[in-house]
Amino acid sequence: MKTKEEIRKEMLEMRNTITKDYVFTNSKKILEQLLTVEEFVNSNCVSIYLSFGNEVDTFLIVEWLKQNNKRIVVPYTEKNEIKLTPVYVNDMDEDLTESLFGYPEPIIERVKFARLDEIDFVIVPGVAFDDSKSRIGYGKGYYDQYLSRFNPDVRFAGLAYDFQLLDLIPNEQHDIKMDIIISEKRLIR
Repeated sequence: MKTKEEIRKEMLEMRNTITKDYVFTNSKKILEQLLTVEEFVNSNCVSIYLSFGNEVDTFLIVEWLKQNNKRIVVPYTEKNEIKLTPVYVNDMDEDLTESLFGYPEPIIERVKFARLDEIDFVIVPGVAFDDSKSRIGYGKGYYDQYLSRFNPDVRFAGLAYDFQLLDLIPNEQHDIKMDIIISEKRLIR
């Protein structure tokens, strides 16, 4: 079996070669799949990562959340420690800036902190997933630490293009599994 690092490198290289049209078309299909998930549709407050590069476009999901009067929480990356802090984002134009790493992030002075117990659904990024709902992230442990703090009733959904879904990936004890994985072709529960 390949190591997490080998899988991560391979998947990121593959993802870097897809076109913007591929991202847009398949992100729309992933949103359509997500809208069949009752826990998501019935949620009141969703924690969602803000996509960048060729990740599944979560701004389409954010737009749906806004149109359906859901509260939107974005994890803010604490620079001094491996920690994500949930904050409410109301205005995607006014409340965000580009981080040093090039991804959109909340302007911490403009947003309000959210409590974990207010969030009832979490959309999680990943580089690869498998059929048992294991996840490989970017390798820093931010999301495993973040997800470990939630009540067990909160549902975690990983978003990925179908080529990012593998039969089996290495899994360590601290790795948090997803409840649902959604690609443009499959919904794994």
